[in-house]
Amino acid sequence: MPGLDGIHLLEALNRINPGITCIFVSAYTDFEYAKAAIANGARGYILKPVQPEEMYRLLKDVKAQWLQQQKHRQKMKRMESEIRKLKAEFVTAEMPVDESGYSRVIRKAFIYIEDHYHEDISLDSISEVVFLNKNYFSELFKKEVGKSFVQYLTEYRLEKAKLLLSIGGFKGNEVADMTGFQNNSYFIAVFKKYEGCTPREYSDSLERERREKGDA
Repeated sequence: MPGLDGIHLLEALNRINPGITCIFVSAYTDFEYAKAAIANGARGYILKPVQPEEMYRLLKDVKAQWLQQQKHRQKMKRMESEIRKLKAEFVTAEMPVDESGYSRVIRKAFIYIEDHYHEDISLDSISEVVFLNKNYFSELFKKEVGKSFVQYLTEYRLEKAKLLLSIGGFKGNEVADMTGFQNNSYFIAVFKKYEGCTPREYSDSLERERREKGDA
């Protein structure tokens, strides 16, 4: 490796992918070099010529360590999931509904949608905002609002789109982009499903109404 030895390569790899599994196979017998390799995260250091038995034992050990780490990560994920569930139950229990009939969590979700409806919002992302497990949040939203989170978000975006169309001067793809729809084709399909007409037909109908009122 011209201009880059194994130690510096390992340092660069660790910056790109921390925790990468690396085994040094080298002709260097210098102890300080081997020590530097281990200090930078190398799982083993084998001198050339490589003995198959030695390589097999090292790979077996590395595999065992990796499997143990995976089990630990899965355990931590399960623990985090349980903590989130407990936290969700606590938050809901401690935050009674107000005069609007909605809990603090749902009100926070409403505010987030109002501020970010034009962005890419998913059940995962908004669950992170309100600090709840997404399945629990989805059930809570449906229970309090009477419709799914996705349906509510879609209808909210459509109301904003209708407002822009009523103002006029915007192209269909511009309206789609400003209201958070993936693309113009999807916007048209959703609009027609909910409103029974395309955005263009909706705009034309509004224009006809304005002309008729003007003639009257």
